[in-house]
Amino acid sequence: MFRQDDTLQTFLSVCPRLKELILCDCVGLSLGIKSSSIRNLEITGTNGAYVHIIIEAPRLESIFLSETVSCYNIKTVGSLSCLVHATFNSNCPSKVHRCRIICLLQQASNLKILKLTQSKSKQSLGYHGVQLPVFQNLECLELAYVTAPFVLQMLEHTMNLTSLILHKLKGRCATDDSLMLPKNAPNCLFRSLKTVVINDFCWPGMKVMRDWQNIC
Repeated sequence: MFRQDDTLQTFLSVCPRLKELILCDCVGLSLGIKSSSIRNLEITGTNGAYVHIIIEAPRLESIFLSETVSCYNIKTVGSLSCLVHATFNSNCPSKVHRCRIICLLQQASNLKILKLTQSKSKQSLGYHGVQLPVFQNLECLELAYVTAPFVLQMLEHTMNLTSLILHKLKGRCATDDSLMLPKNAPNCLFRSLKTVVINDFCWPGMKVMRDWQNIC
């Protein structure tokens, strides 16, 4: 239990060679993570305890935030240029919460693997109206509980994607032009995409699937 972040920060300050930090079911008012050595950070199951999370870890390579953590006000200090793997499991329907995740991703210019998921199916995940960053180095994108427009929105912001994994893909109507591929497919599909995995396909209209096969 961290009433303030002083206890954790004191602990981190005496561990200059710490490579991995995993916080599970911790309780506190605010959380400040400042370390020049941490490579892997996981925060899970905080039961809605934290209001603010500040991360200052210039050598961070991998981050995982569970569904309860992704809703918090997460800020970073400095660049996350070493971050190559990010996983966010979010159940936050608010556009504000999604903007916070995007702001975090905008600091990760060298991200190679990105997983955006949610553990409940009440609402499909989407960031409509949110300005996504351009993922220049992203190679693997994994999405769960997403709509077709959001998939296209994400693909339009990737340059060198080689692997696309979709879980619980949701569609609206087989005659909806916005779903028809490859007409609206981003260039990355033709240039670099090598692997497409779709689990639990719920799209009415198999023409879309045939178009994906033609692309790949």
